[in-house]
Amino acid sequence: MSFVYAVKFPIECDGQTRKCTHIYSDTKISLYGAIKSNWGDKTRRAVERYGLIKSIIISPKCCISFAGNNIALAHQLLETLYELKKFSEEELLHHAFKIHAEHPSDDVEFIICLANEDGETEIICIKEHKIERNCLIAWIGSYDAFKTLRKYQYENPTLSDDYLRAFTH
Repeated sequence: MSFVYAVKFPIECDGQTRKCTHIYSDTKISLYGAIKSNWGDKTRRAVERYGLIKSIIISPKCCISFAGNNIALAHQLLETLYELKKFSEEELLHHAFKIHAEHPSDDVEFIICLANEDGETEIICIKEHKIERNCLIAWIGSYDAFKTLRKYQYENPTLSDDYLRAFTH
């Protein structure tokens, strides 16, 4: 299973302190069973070698990240939103939660980041058949990857806000 981590922390910008949202993820993907046959040979080799992006900015104020064992379900959410053309934040959350809740927990999980008119962001985590709103930190996917990230942060406290380095080790 893959891993996505979102965090809000304060930064100084133009003399003001704002909470900035960062999203990190791996690109690992495992192709097996029927999923493997959905890809042509060239595409399958490229995906196996390079992976997939798991965070998609769908508008200037919305980013959807996913993790799980069934990436077709992330596609299902994007397809639903495409068909709707216009949708509210609540409709987005409803459809994401519905897709997540109708399947085993580890099939698909979502982190949805939304920005309001003032540029303030909200991190919303959908996993374990629950929606958690206004998260300061959220993660989905591999618990082992989360433990490794926390261990890295603990062992390198002076780099605690430099999450990107953990993704390069």
